[in-house]
Amino acid sequence: MFLKKVILTAVLATGVPTLAIGFDFGFLGSDYKKVSETTCATNGRLLSGAELIKTVDSGYALSVHTQIDAELIKITGTGQPGWRSVWEKPGFQQVAQGLSQLNNGSYLLLGRSDFPGQAEETWGDSIESHSLTRISYPLILPFNKDGGQGAYRIHSAPKGIGRAHLSRAIQVGDGVVFFGLKRVPLSEDRGGNYSPWIFKINSAGAMVWEYLIQSDGDELIKDVNEVYGSFSKPVVDGGGNIIVATQVARLREIKGVGRKGSTELAGENPRLLVVKLNSDGNEIARYRDYQSGGGILALNSNEIHVFASAGVANQSRVVHVVLSRELRVIRESGIAIGDFYPRAVVTNSRSGGFHMFGVAKDAWGGGGSATLVYVDAKGAIKSKTSLGRGTWPSDMVEGTELGEVAVIYTRSEKNSGIFFSRYKVSE
Repeated sequence: MFLKKVILTAVLATGVPTLAIGFDFGFLGSDYKKVSETTCATNGRLLSGAELIKTVDSGYALSVHTQIDAELIKITGTGQPGWRSVWEKPGFQQVAQGLSQLNNGSYLLLGRSDFPGQAEETWGDSIESHSLTRISYPLILPFNKDGGQGAYRIHSAPKGIGRAHLSRAIQVGDGVVFFGLKRVPLSEDRGGNYSPWIFKINSAGAMVWEYLIQSDGDELIKDVNEVYGSFSKPVVDGGGNIIVATQVARLREIKGVGRKGSTELAGENPRLLVVKLNSDGNEIARYRDYQSGGGILALNSNEIHVFASAGVANQSRVVHVVLSRELRVIRESGIAIGDFYPRAVVTNSRSGGFHMFGVAKDAWGGGGSATLVYVDAKGAIKSKTSLGRGTWPSDMVEGTELGEVAVIYTRSEKNSGIFFSRYKVSE
């Protein structure tokens, strides 16, 4: 605010108002202010980013994966540590990759596990015998609203779910939709690769459909060296359609004997793919961008906003693409935030702007810092605040107060735990 007044005074004193052109008053005077911060200690060294959700009681919860166990940590609405539940099976590996809460207040901890008891309890007859002694299966571990562990059983699941894992889940009107990676065999006598995997469980616990990302030629993505499947947080539009972004290999045209089709082939970098599914699991639209890696989504009025990183080092930028509900491009622009890689986005429901949480690195690709960036509906930067050198962003959700966001991040120090912070930006 002081800087705003200084600039305005200089303009009035000189009588040359054109000197003010090019200054963004909002960016100069609306930094994020820390509301509260607490440290969540962990039982071991963190192995992957935690996921944060906002709970039905106006609090928060986060999932944690360390080299020892998988954890679920509850945070109160004022940012204070609540209860925590630890799932530990000595001698077995359990990886927490995501967290979801159902309408009744219960939680689903998602990931993968090679503990056979848990796999059989969840997947039943879908578990196939293997010659290998350790196979990872998708982890769906339920907890009640107070942290007590329960059981989750899926009926009518297909065979071949070994070496799959889950990272997202959302509740829809008549069930739950899960997002993850599933191993797709190349042939009977060869191995396989992983494809982005989406499936729906109805209220009775039965799998009603599953969807694997396909190429433009309607072939399963299975003839690649690697397919990336780190899903963004999905959004559901007013018609009950599911929209999600993921990373896949780039499309390349292949001309063969008596055949011409599009097949997903592995490229140097992952490419952004946004798909839209109806409630029956049928793809009804898609958007591809082979200049960007990954992407995060936000729903704002009748538009879908996609934020993705593009370029490297001092040539990097954040691409802001606005899509219609049919995933057609309305407009596209670049946001000059230097070497910044967005990890999460939250829509400001009052102003129509967006909070982004990501990592900003220096021009030489060295140490980075977790950074909050606020942009207006057109993508103009209004605020940018670093959480300090040596910090790494994990996730962000909307806060309980207007203009507030809650973030979780880690520090480079060993066993520093997870930091839960609330920030608010003035408008």
